[in-house]
Amino acid sequence: MKIKKLLRKMKIDCFDVFNHKIKKITDSSKNVDYESVFFLKENNEDYFNEAIKKGAKTVFIPYSLKTKKFNKINLIYVEDVEEMFALALKILYLKKIKKLKIIGVTGTNGKTTTTTLLYKYLRYIKKKCTLIGTNGIFINDTKYLTINTTPGINKLYEILLLSLKKKVKYVVMEVSSHAIKMNRIKFIPFYATLISNITLDHLDYHKTFIDYKYTKALFVCKGIKEVFINKDIEEFGFIKNLCDKYKTYGFNKSDFQIFNCENKSDKSNFSVKVMKQTYNIETNLLGVYNVYNICSFMCLAYSINLLNKNVEYFLKNNIRIDGRMEKIEKNDRIFIIDFAHTPDGINNVLSFLKKVKENQLITVVGCGGDRDKNKRNIIGQIALEKSDYVVFTSDNPRYEKPESIIKQITKNQIKDNFISIIDRKEAILEAYKMSSEKDIIAILGKGNESYIEIKGIKYDYSDFDVVNSL
Repeated sequence: MKIKKLLRKMKIDCFDVFNHKIKKITDSSKNVDYESVFFLKENNEDYFNEAIKKGAKTVFIPYSLKTKKFNKINLIYVEDVEEMFALALKILYLKKIKKLKIIGVTGTNGKTTTTTLLYKYLRYIKKKCTLIGTNGIFINDTKYLTINTTPGINKLYEILLLSLKKKVKYVVMEVSSHAIKMNRIKFIPFYATLISNITLDHLDYHKTFIDYKYTKALFVCKGIKEVFINKDIEEFGFIKNLCDKYKTYGFNKSDFQIFNCENKSDKSNFSVKVMKQTYNIETNLLGVYNVYNICSFMCLAYSINLLNKNVEYFLKNNIRIDGRMEKIEKNDRIFIIDFAHTPDGINNVLSFLKKVKENQLITVVGCGGDRDKNKRNIIGQIALEKSDYVVFTSDNPRYEKPESIIKQITKNQIKDNFISIIDRKEAILEAYKMSSEKDIIAILGKGNESYIEIKGIKYDYSDFDVVNSL
C-alpha cells in the first residue's frame, strides 16, 4: 500500500503528500527503516530526528511539536497520535486478524487464572491457541516474554499476525485498565469479553475509582458477540446498564449458575448449571475466588462452542497456574506463594487460608512503590485481621524508600501482631523461624516474578527460590 491510499482511508487530506510505498509502520524510532511511517507519540525531538535519520518518509506528529519541513518527508500533524496509530494498524491488518477468535478478560482480580485455564483447556483438547497476559505470551506451546499484562498495540498486532502464521484459531488475552485507557486494544475485534470484578486498584494512574470502573466497563459494553458479567459483584448494575447484551455467572440466579459449593484444604467441589446441562466440578484449585475463575473460564469455553464434558475431565487434573496459590510443603509447614497484591485479592487468599488452617497463619506481604498509595493501609489492616502474625516487607519499592512504604501500611493500625523487615528474603526467613509444625506461611504480592525492582534496577529474586532454600 502507498501512503496516499492509507491517508484516504484514515480520512486525512493527502493533496500535497509525497506518495511513497509503506514498508513498515511503527511507534518506535529504534524500529524505523527506509520508507517507514513513524508515529511520534511523545513530544520528543530526539525520537523525531532519529526516525528521519533512519529513513522515515511519513511522520505523524502531535500538534504541540512544531518542527522544520523536510524535502520528500510527509509531516502529518494530528491531535491524537495513539488513536491514529491504532487506526492505521486496523486499516492494514484488520481483514487478516478477523480470522482469529479473540477473547478478552478484564477485572481487578482473576484475569490470569481465567485466561490461563482457557488456554490450558484448549491445548488439552488439541486446539491451537495463543495466550497473552501477565505470565507471558504463549503461541501454542512456545513462550515469549512480555513486560506488560497487555502489550503495546504494535506488539499486539505482531503477536496476532504471528499467531495466524502458526495456524492459531483462538487468542485469549488479559486486558488491563491501562491497556484500555492507552488505546493498546483500540479497534481490536474481540469475539467475546468477560469482566470478573472491579475493586480498588490503580488509582495512581486513574486518579478516581469512577474513572477506573468506567474504563473497565466500557471494554465489554458495545458491539461484541458474547459478553459475560459476574452477577455477584457490587458493580453489576452499573456494568449491565452500559451493555447492549450480556450473560451472567455467579451464585445469584444466573445464566451460569454456581451451586453446591464445598471448599476444602486440598480441593474444591461445586456444580454449574448452564441451560439444561449441569457440570459437576472437582478441582485442586482452592477457594471461592477460584470457583468464580473456573466459572469464568466455562463461560468463555461456551462462547466458542467448546463447553462440554471434557471440562470436567480437564479440571480433575492437577492444574498449576504460575504464581497463583502455589503450595510448597516443606519441613512440616505449608508455604503458599500468590501474586495477590490488591485489597480484594489479599482478602480472598487470606480468608480461605484462615478457614482451612490447622495451626497458625503467618503472612509475609508488602506494597509496590510508585503505585496506588491509598490501598497500603487497607492491605495492612486486612493482613493483620486475617493472620495470626504478619511480617511486612518490600515488594518492588521502585523509587520509593521501602521503610516509608511500610510505615504507610502500618500507620494507625489497631492490631500489633506484626514486625517489619525491609529485606524480603530475611522477612521470609523470619516468618519460617517463628513458625511451628502445620503452620501456613502465606507469601503474597510477587507470585512467580523473578526480580525485585529497586531504583530502576531489576535484581534477580524469587520467593520460590527463598522457600526452596530453607
